[in-house]
Amino acid sequence: MPDGVEQRSEKLATAGASESLAMHDAATAQNDRKASGDGAWRPGMGYREYLAVRKPSFTHWLVLKTVPYFVSVLPLRMRLFAYRLMGVKFRGTGHFIGRGCLIDPVFPEMITLEDHVSVAPRVIIECHQSRSDLLKPVTLGPRSFVCTGAIIAPGVSIGAGAIVGAGSVVFRSVPAGVIVIGSPARVVGKVHSEWDKG
Repeated sequence: MPDGVEQRSEKLATAGASESLAMHDAATAQNDRKASGDGAWRPGMGYREYLAVRKPSFTHWLVLKTVPYFVSVLPLRMRLFAYRLMGVKFRGTGHFIGRGCLIDPVFPEMITLEDHVSVAPRVIIECHQSRSDLLKPVTLGPRSFVCTGAIIAPGVSIGAGAIVGAGSVVFRSVPAGVIVIGSPARVVGKVHSEWDKG
């Protein structure tokens, strides 16, 4: 073969080998993350990366595909039980979740409700946005109250005893013991009740 053809074929072989090596390294790193983790979310993980390492059992997958469609019409105790089945984390006692709420049906395990949290009807709590690869946990602190029709965005923490007004859209975390209203939600006052302050 002429020298030019040999050189070109060597360059193509080298380029192809380095490209396949890079793809292999990326796949190996992803498999290492899958193998090393327990499928749990870690800070900095995006929506797609968490989907790759998440390992729901068949039963949990089946629950996630069926329960969200009818959970909001169940009586209160059965509703709380169904949300637990879905993976929502409840800490303490005295929880209330109203009818018609949409608690993230894709990643319910990213939502935590602390002691004596009340969520009024038709509240939306989301912890992911698939288009922007955003996935962050949502926490509702002890004795917090979320009023009817409020929307809680990914990554928000509601402080202990805080009140989120009806129809509010919460994009940022709410400090403990305050009242927030509006879209976007802003602090308008402090909670004066000793019960709500903790």
